[in-house]
Amino acid sequence: MAAEGIHFRPETVKDMQVALDLAWSLLSPEQQAQSDKTLLATRILDAAEAGERSPARLLLLAHAIGSQFAECHHLDTFRRSRL
Repeated sequence: MAAEGIHFRPETVKDMQVALDLAWSLLSPEQQAQSDKTLLATRILDAAEAGERSPARLLLLAHAIGSQFAECHHLDTFRRSRL
């Protein structure tokens, strides 16, 4: 989880925002409905806090996390529907 009191350069903040917006827009409306944008933002913050500054890598990380979250939700929903 991103720690409080961490400061990022304005360029890094912009890159994180772009990565979040792009990652969110790449999800289908169904995936967005079943995902948590805050989780995507937290993962981007965590990566930036760990030193990641590449906008492309931040995007890939956020998109991968969002897709995994949606896939897990779909699988869980499927399992419950089969009971």
